[in-house]
Amino acid sequence: MQAISSASSLAQNPINAVREIAQRIRTLILENYLNIEAMQKLEGVAFHPSAKLDSREVDRCELYQTLIMGLAWKQLSAAGHIALKQTFVHATQALKEAISDLKDNEKLALFVDLDDGTVESTPYFAGLTGTNNEMTQERSSAWWKAQAKRSYALCGAEAFLKEAAATGKVKICYLTSRSDPSLQSDTITMLKAFGFPDVSEDSVKIAHKGKSKAEHIAEVRADCQKAMFIGDKLGDSGIKASVSTEQLRSTIREETRSRWGNDCFVVTNPVYGPSWEGITHAPFKTTAPEEFDKRQQTLQIWDDPELPEKTPPAPLTQQMQQALLYMQSPSYDALTLQTCNRAGAEFEKRVKGQDTSKMVAVMDIDGTAVNNSRWMAGLCAKGQMSNQSSLHRYVLSGDASAIEGVKELVQHYRDHNIPVVWVTNRGPDLDAKVSDNQVREATRKQLEQHGLFREGDEILMKGDCQDYTPKGETERSKRGRFDAIRHGQVIPGRNNIVQYVGDDPADLEMDAEPYHDIHCDHWPSQEASEIGSRRILMPNPIFYRGWHKALVKHWAKQDSRPELTTDVAKAARTELELMRWRTHTEVAEDNMKVLSQLERHLITTKDH
Repeated sequence: MQAISSASSLAQNPINAVREIAQRIRTLILENYLNIEAMQKLEGVAFHPSAKLDSREVDRCELYQTLIMGLAWKQLSAAGHIALKQTFVHATQALKEAISDLKDNEKLALFVDLDDGTVESTPYFAGLTGTNNEMTQERSSAWWKAQAKRSYALCGAEAFLKEAAATGKVKICYLTSRSDPSLQSDTITMLKAFGFPDVSEDSVKIAHKGKSKAEHIAEVRADCQKAMFIGDKLGDSGIKASVSTEQLRSTIREETRSRWGNDCFVVTNPVYGPSWEGITHAPFKTTAPEEFDKRQQTLQIWDDPELPEKTPPAPLTQQMQQALLYMQSPSYDALTLQTCNRAGAEFEKRVKGQDTSKMVAVMDIDGTAVNNSRWMAGLCAKGQMSNQSSLHRYVLSGDASAIEGVKELVQHYRDHNIPVVWVTNRGPDLDAKVSDNQVREATRKQLEQHGLFREGDEILMKGDCQDYTPKGETERSKRGRFDAIRHGQVIPGRNNIVQYVGDDPADLEMDAEPYHDIHCDHWPSQEASEIGSRRILMPNPIFYRGWHKALVKHWAKQDSRPELTTDVAKAARTELELMRWRTHTEVAEDNMKVLSQLERHLITTKDH
């Protein structure tokens, strides 16, 4: 590789040279995945392969590392893209229902959040990783001014809004907490650039100290008969979110339970959730070590006494923390209620007037019917990412809670006498002397514990229906089991799969590969048209073995070198592939620093 420009030439023209040098640095890093020390010095990647973090050693950079897997799931993964698309599909379904009984002169007020509600804003937070920089008003204002060129509309958002506007019965209000009214012009420019409809000074509202979101909502609703809300935070739905976690959880599960998926929609965003503001939002109320301890105490963990600590720990364990916290938050309860409420409504449409005697529903279990976040948090605490025998012990413990809304969804099937085939990749662990029958029985009891299993249902585990498994696919592939169901070999006479529900595209009989593209119009048309109706995705950013494995396979199409498949290499690439935004000053400073270190640590031979 050619030598990189000298630091002196960079200093003479820093802004113009930044992108070229950053790309060369990136290439060198990708070619030196196994040089962990060099990667740490180049990118600030906070790998700790030899020891656990001590809160006394934590700085802001370490805290940003906990956002990585949440950022990657949302920005890069097929599952994340499908989850976003599904939200807007569900919102479209609910909108049509809501306006169906409006009179000619009546309107529905549609309140649309912007940042991570309809527009991708995680590059802003990804830009903080590897640094000790802070989220200040100045930095935020610079991002909002640049956003039209450095971001994009979320999957499905543009189509949803255009369909809403085309009805003639919807009054769209773009409502944001950007806090500075002078940003309205830049916000309007961005929305128009993304193709959003009905964008004007009247429709774009900015909440600030002089006028709150609640005041804007009351003003817009005054001449409308109905309202609908969509955003990535619970407060975007007009719900009082500034209460304790338990109070908010109660509000979601009880008072507003039926509203999710009807007039309230929360957009999947695992970067937000418990304690995230303590990481990014300056001025900080706590120090980095205090925030680290607070997050550790907030995270609920199931400790497996039989599970040994892994030394060194898996590189991704630290990067998973924010996604785990999100899975244990009231926001996640709202998201799953929304998903199940809409799935039930769409199921009823599908079966109306139909012969249901040959129908069967197919559901995954882990991350779909039961929330395993406490178990996964326990694995990460011991430096591990997967352990089949530990999962079996967790199932036997009875600790896992049911995903909110799943019981009601299953009841829809019961009301039509439609059985469920539970298709899972749980299986025996011969090393731990856990048999197939033991796992199957424990699984049945767990489902019965939550009121989800009844006589007539079937459980298909890893390795079942091998005669139907396509050549070249492993026993983990579910395609063979789906094929056996369609041939009536699982429940005689039941060969029509009316609905798939799972937390991974594979659970929905979809190949993840095309869905890594953020542009929905590039997706397989027939298959994609069933997202949110026949194929229901339960968002699960901690299912690393599903979405991240598919992402690594996607990357391998570009570069298949074996050395890039190690755990450390995959963790490094996950961070490096993130779409980031930084200010010109931050980029220039970072690259000056990196360039100096690069010349000292990597450019040591003629080849470099």
